[in-house]
Amino acid sequence: MVAPRPFRALRYQAARLDLGRVIGASADDPRHATHLLDDRAQDGDGANGAARRARFRMADWRRAGIVARDREPSLTLVKRTGGGGEALGLFCALPVTAFAGTDPPHDVAREQWLDETRVAVEPVVASFGGDARVRRVLDNAADREADAGWTDGDATFELWVIDDETTAARLATMLGGAALELKAGAELLATHAAFSSRLPRAHDEDRLPAASFALCFLHPADDAWPSVPRGAALLPLDGAL
Repeated sequence: MVAPRPFRALRYQAARLDLGRVIGASADDPRHATHLLDDRAQDGDGANGAARRARFRMADWRRAGIVARDREPSLTLVKRTGGGGEALGLFCALPVTAFAGTDPPHDVAREQWLDETRVAVEPVVASFGGDARVRRVLDNAADREADAGWTDGDATFELWVIDDETTAARLATMLGGAALELKAGAELLATHAAFSSRLPRAHDEDRLPAASFALCFLHPADDAWPSVPRGAALLPLDGAL
């Protein structure tokens, strides 16, 4: 059984900047999430120069209060209205052993990137179906004022941080029993697994190492997500989940 989990997310602080400029399709803003994946080499780069720049960039953003880590584990619910219809999706942490047996090749360069930056920006994407209860819980979670929001083209996005321990645990358990289908990111998941396998094993079973998980965007099978709001939640890969 695949068991998605809540995690202590790194996230942009909506009070400090326009989320649409750093999560939306346009990457013109220097603080856009895609700049954390910019692997273009520059003159004078040594080994892993681009990854070091991404790590320093994240450190600068955290010092400036642009990005901060949640105090408690949470799931991140996102709702899109317009831009192809209404859709719900959930950022969670997915065990790197999920969907084991497909054995796709992993990306060695991306594995080195994860090792250098210790943050997951790009999510694997999976869908779930066959359980109307999960959809009802998600709809209920969105039945309050959103914690943040932004617009991107003709679409409006709302975001809710589900940090109530009971609700998050209930959702994780229900999703763990649902039929999950990997939609995108098989190679990325294999890369996370390769990265995790090189790290020392934790001895405290109550504190699961974050590096044993990949960032995942999970959505109902009937909801179309042509593109994922990358950057709405980031998964730190250091320490405990």
